Amino acid sequence: MYACALLLCVRELTADLFNSVYYPGMKNSLLDDDESDIVIPRLYKYYSHRETNTQFTGHTNTTFTSYEQLKPSPEVLADMSYETMVLNTGKRVTTKVKLRTKRSPGVKRSNRKRANRNRRKRKNRKTKRSRRQRRNVYGRDDRSYIPMTDSLGLAEPYSYTVKISTGCTGIIISPRHILTAAHCVHDQKDYVSASKKLTVGFFNSTNSIAWEEVKSVKVAKGWVDGGQANGPFFDYALIKLKKKHNKPWIKLAISEQGHHGTGERISFNSFDDDKPKDTMWYRSCSIIEDDKSFLYHYCDAKPGSSGSGVYTWVYDHQSKQWNRELIGVFSGNRWKIYDQFYIIVKNFNVAVRLTAARYAQVCEWLGTKYSNMVCKRGKQNMVNNIVSRK
Repeated sequence: MYACALLLCVRELTADLFNSVYYPGMKNSLLDDDESDIVIPRLYKYYSHRETNTQFTGHTNTTFTSYEQLKPSPEVLADMSYETMVLNTGKRVTTKVKLRTKRSPGVKRSNRKRANRNRRKRKNRKTKRSRRQRRNVYGRDDRSYIPMTDSLGLAEPYSYTVKISTGCTGIIISPRHILTAAHCVHDQKDYVSASKKLTVGFFNSTNSIAWEEVKSVKVAKGWVDGGQANGPFFDYALIKLKKKHNKPWIKLAISEQGHHGTGERISFNSFDDDKPKDTMWYRSCSIIEDDKSFLYHYCDAKPGSSGSGVYTWVYDHQSKQWNRELIGVFSGNRWKIYDQFYIIVKNFNVAVRLTAARYAQVCEWLGTKYSNMVCKRGKQNMVNNIVSRK
């Protein structure tokens, strides 16, 4: 009897330790009003105007852009203005918005310390550029093939992943919307030529791809006008389909202020160019470092992985189940600079974090109908926090 009781205690202790260390997301329920110290900003539209139609003269870039990390001004990161392009006409409309981060009444701030604070204090290692031999694949290739069967590739979470016709990957976030990387559809000069006939590929039970037509694309103005200095901070885009699909979609989460950051386990699926055509590959690793905009990791990837949805596990205390939630969009490979003399540098694969501001922006992009279904602000719908001014 005592042996059984002791064994039960050991199992419970081991489970708690595993959950808190391997999946810190169990303590990162940011949409809980009583525990969250994250304030989701409100978006206010104040101006919109029509641009000249796109000519689709951009060049497709599915390779990994090695931007060196720069620090833009807070005004740049706070500008959530965006551009909408209608595919069949090439029409472009710029929408200017303002962010307001005033805390709503009744929302209490948490005094708890960030769980990942101590884990960020790591010693920097000197890494020379010449040491990068196998770009984007670190050590042994840990990617796993996912066959398109009803019990695996066509089941969650792999069914969230779709193929973008420009050569990238995307992830389903609503009944009509796909999130992907901005450089998959726009080269910061114009929309890429391949996006003129942009389609999204869904796998079905016959192990073939059903290509769905696209209605419009939304890209942050920070990407369009940001150049190499500021563009990487806005490397994400939203694709709207012409009609609904019948696939499930992943939940959105917020990755900010130590939540879903350093030390947490992440995963993503993609259609890598160096693998057989139209095959999905899964990989998982831990976040090595993070900052206000990016998640740095050593998950193996190759061209074709751009736009993949980076997700993690989050524990739902009400349903007592683990759920997968989206915390970022895989952007590519870049060097991180630690000093002004470029003596200490590291090479990482990088995902753009889904911060509170980006969360609010994506929810605004979804429109009233779908943001009401997908986006939450605690117990309030995000749609109630989006105000239009004519």
